[in-house]
Amino acid sequence: MGSAVHLRNCDLPLCGRFDGAAPALDAEAVDTIEAHWMSRLQANPRLVRGSVLWLRHLEVGQRHVDLHFGLSDYAHYLYTLDNPGASVTPCRVAYTSALLLTTDGFAVFGEMAPWTSTPRQLQCAGGGLSLADVAGDMVDIRRNIATEISEELNLSMEAPALALSLQRPTFIKTGGRNDFLGLIHVVQVPMSLAGVQQRHAQLPESEREFARLVGVRPVDVADFSALDDRPRVDYLIPLLQAIASTVDSDLRPMGTSAR
Repeated sequence: MGSAVHLRNCDLPLCGRFDGAAPALDAEAVDTIEAHWMSRLQANPRLVRGSVLWLRHLEVGQRHVDLHFGLSDYAHYLYTLDNPGASVTPCRVAYTSALLLTTDGFAVFGEMAPWTSTPRQLQCAGGGLSLADVAGDMVDIRRNIATEISEELNLSMEAPALALSLQRPTFIKTGGRNDFLGLIHVVQVPMSLAGVQQRHAQLPESEREFARLVGVRPVDVADFSALDDRPRVDYLIPLLQAIASTVDSDLRPMGTSAR
């Protein structure tokens, strides 16, 4: 199900707008979502049915891109995630992601922990936009990604050069299995892969959404894609390929590596 993933350079500022509108769900859809939620909750009691911002529509203007959000919940989101193409009005979301590039040439992302809703899945740090990111009728996208990087990787984005990299996403992702909107930042950090992994390891184990961090040299993406059998988000390989296209192939080391 779904369509091909498309990554486009983000050339315009983003403006998130919130009106709190609920999705149109009839009684049958509500019952279907509720039954699915109870099934998922039985399998994983740690799931929390919090609020979720759903993307109502997107407007591309000459000077900025407007993202219009309403309010749904995590049960609706999980049903959409697990049932692409279903007749129930989908909970299409927008999420932030950050791919880190280290000083020793690795692109860094994570493997989700066993207790999460997507165990073992490979994905970048980040998360869905939430009510915590709403101030009045505006949605603070930069706040979301800075918070997610801090909570999931134990890294502060307050340094001027790092903060600047969060002002606007590098790529906007559309398409894929659920056609969720991805706001993807590529962040060069002044640390090695080992340094980033050490900072992550300092988080209490019970709070780690990532079981471990994974580092892949972008020039090795073809081998990584073919040999690594862990589930992964739909944008990961296209993103690594986009980064690899900017890397001089002459710098490719002997052998391949995914750490």
